Amino acid sequence: MKRYTDGMWFLKNWLQGGRRMCLQKMVFFHIGWMERYCGLTEGDRILGGGRFVEDEGWGYEIFNFKPYKGHLYGYVEAPGGHIDTCRVGDAKDDDSSEHVLVISTAPHPDRVGAYIVGWYQNATVYRSCQESPGGSGREHNGQNIGYYASTRELDGYLLRTKYRNFPMLVGEGGMGKANLCYCDAESSVDFRKRVLAYIESAQGSNYFE
Repeated sequence: MKRYTDGMWFLKNWLQGGRRMCLQKMVFFHIGWMERYCGLTEGDRILGGGRFVEDEGWGYEIFNFKPYKGHLYGYVEAPGGHIDTCRVGDAKDDDSSEHVLVISTAPHPDRVGAYIVGWYQNATVYRSCQESPGGSGREHNGQNIGYYASTRELDGYLLRTKYRNFPMLVGEGGMGKANLCYCDAESSVDFRKRVLAYIESAQGSNYFE
């Protein structure tokens, strides 16, 4: 599969009534399905997300949309415990990449396949897992739950469950067996365009509104 060496795609989009060149760093986190992602509650359990969730009944993503001091912190089961920041969008092999669009997908409980559940705009994505801030309450069963991405609460968007109807690309250029997807193959260009258009048009479906 072909991709640009610096990991970024120049995508031509017709958005907001005019043509523009869109340079967007993007990565997809595949996580378990929840309604709010603010921790496990009696009315909000986690479904799907891999073998660990099936065996343990919880996953490290359960706090991905829980605000703390105006910020959100997101976890994904990164292959080998690392995210390739070059493929996320930076030409340099840095420990983090800024201004990234992090899109979360999850297996739908009533349909086949994974669907977009929310996203972080203007996020920082880290190569390795970061320790959560003290006092953030990101703990479960005595374990501190770290994160691979962070953004301001104002830049977080969590779709209400009835609006989660945009399917994730699977197969060539899309999601495979790993829970992390860069969608940087040549065959992914059209999908990335549609994702950006979908995010631009999302209104009235955000839990943070």
